[in-house]
Amino acid sequence: MEALSFLEPVSTKGNLANKAYVIIKDAIVNGWITSGHWLMEDEVAKQLCISRTPVREAFRRLQGDGLLEFIPRKGARVPDLSDSELEELLDAREQIEIAFLGRSIENIDLNKLNKYASEFKDLEKKMIGAKDVYENISDLQSQYIMLDRNFHDFIIESSGNRYWLEIYHSLRNIIQFSSFKAGLISSQFEKAIEEHNALIDAIMAKDTLTAKKIMSAHIQNFKKRLLFAIKRNKRPLPTASSNKRSHG
Repeated sequence: MEALSFLEPVSTKGNLANKAYVIIKDAIVNGWITSGHWLMEDEVAKQLCISRTPVREAFRRLQGDGLLEFIPRKGARVPDLSDSELEELLDAREQIEIAFLGRSIENIDLNKLNKYASEFKDLEKKMIGAKDVYENISDLQSQYIMLDRNFHDFIIESSGNRYWLEIYHSLRNIIQFSSFKAGLISSQFEKAIEEHNALIDAIMAKDTLTAKKIMSAHIQNFKKRLLFAIKRNKRPLPTASSNKRSHG
């Protein structure tokens, strides 16, 4: 129950199932409820101060979004995606982002694009200022993930195709909560920001071919960084006895 303590009671006015859905979805996508975490209807209902019925409906919608999975005789949990599943998701994301990049470049709001360029540069300075890879990394990670999400949303939205946007959002949400568990280090963020800066320069120049190449490389590099970080986190920590043997 402590893991859900950040969930606040909802207002009893309006569609309770929809309110529960939005609250739980935000918690999963933003990494507050992590991959592999089990969710029980009664616990969530108690925390939100509503009955189990709207929570059950919210769970079904989240299952449709790919943000919850139901295990027979056990309940619902946030998926812990395999490496191959993440690779497939990122490959699909790459195709969507590249497919409409040309149209996005034609319609792009240059003032907003300049604003993102400034935000990436400011965040890059913070990354460089972090002397230790663990210094403020949680805060920097959250800042980067949110900025990255908003930037890529902005590019897709600029295409003007709402159906592609819906497909992209469904993929992006699943990828995002997996990013939080990876624990990328500051040098990896810095590299990603360099890629964003190069992409922004190409978009500013209306160079669609170069922008598509950079976008493709950016997503493929992110896939490599993400999978490497997840594998690194799965490695067992060395024990005192193993350290003794390795130095023996």
